[in-house]
Amino acid sequence: MAEEDELMALFRRYEAALRDGDSESCAGCYAEDAEYIASAMAPVLGREAIRDLHDELFLVGVKQWALKVRSVTVSGWMAYSRQKVVSDGTASDVMLVAVKGQDGAWLIQAEAEIPVR
Repeated sequence: MAEEDELMALFRRYEAALRDGDSESCAGCYAEDAEYIASAMAPVLGREAIRDLHDELFLVGVKQWALKVRSVTVSGWMAYSRQKVVSDGTASDVMLVAVKGQDGAWLIQAEAEIPVR
């Protein structure tokens, strides 16, 4: 499977977990020491904290999710992806950095989310 296909599988798994409201599966798409940055909130550090963030999102009732991958660039064991995320009608631009572990699996290392103005 090509690197881009493996990354797209990761992104589809993440989107499915979002749609299912499954914070544990969402967190499983991130590296143990991942960082999540969104406007209007402090950075979230680590897989457990990212899981807790998703718990909060699902608790407040965010129900509809869609991801649109705009680009994927692979550079060795690191990849970058620009995406558009829509949750309950609110759109954000997202930059993801993914890393390939020694086991060959891709995980999200960093996510930066910027609301569309």
